[in-house]
Amino acid sequence: MLHIAYYEASIQEFCGSSNSEILGKLTERHGFSLEIQQRAAWIEQIRLLKLSLENINEGRVFFEFFIPRIGKRVDVVLIINNIIFVVEFIVGRD
Repeated sequence: MLHIAYYEASIQEFCGSSNSEILGKLTERHGFSLEIQQRAAWIEQIRLLKLSLENINEGRVFFEFFIPRIGKRVDVVLIINNIIFVVEFIVGRD
């Protein structure tokens, strides 16, 4: 099965899932040794997105979204009301 993202869910499902469950799915699809910095970044991204999306009832969230033809991933893609938001996080920098 082709996965376009490490994690994909409706916004309601994402907000209703435990952080550990989401992190587990991200880790499972990562396929490489998980660095402490990457794990910490995902934990912070999950926390921030849940705060930002708590009043959004419809839409989808994709973590580590793969962009075909470019061969790169973006941190998060949100689709809300037929609008695509591409989100890149800078976590842990001063």
